[in-house]
Amino acid sequence: MFGSLLRFFRERAGMTQEALGKYVGYSKSQVAMVERGERAPKGKFVEVADEVLGVQGALLAAGRELKVSRFRSWFEDYAELEATATVIYMYANHVIPGMLQTPAYGRGVFASHCPQLEDEEIEADLEARLSRQAVLRRKPAPIVGFVLEEHTLRRPLGGNQALKEQLDHLLDVGQQRNVEIQVMRTDREGHAALDGPMMLLEPTSANASRTSTGRAARTL
Repeated sequence: MFGSLLRFFRERAGMTQEALGKYVGYSKSQVAMVERGERAPKGKFVEVADEVLGVQGALLAAGRELKVSRFRSWFEDYAELEATATVIYMYANHVIPGMLQTPAYGRGVFASHCPQLEDEEIEADLEARLSRQAVLRRKPAPIVGFVLEEHTLRRPLGGNQALKEQLDHLLDVGQQRNVEIQVMRTDREGHAALDGPMMLLEPTSANASRTSTGRAARTL
């Protein structure tokens, strides 16, 4: 809602995203992300935008109602279910899933994003992604299973050292009694998941009506 209001007031004032960005200290792409609800306004953004656009406190009032999440808006509902799920299953065919990523490997994944992400966007997304891994150590422990394509273990995203650390991390996580990691070999002649990555959650009783099953629209 804040992003929609910001865009409305900006366009009413006849100002471009780039021009507003110069006032608030943001790039054009960062202003666009705020307007799409993909990034929370930080620092003096709200105060400066309110004054520059001449909206007499409307953005200040809207800003006070902002509820900031560390996750992207499209991922929030899933992250909430994942954090309390009793069973989590994932199949990944492009990269090692976020719940298993090391900082260096995860940074390499985000650095590969097109169009390129700003450095602070990468770090914010990486922090959010790594925070999800707490579910693996949660008590009571959930049942967690991963099926990884063999080539995900060979692609050195973030560099060869990052991949080595990532593989060592997989071996460590795989030692947990509640975690199972399987690898889909590339020489398989049959394949039941050709449509892409999938995840299946079995929620707690409190979230039973919100079971999340489906295919990942973006990299998890």
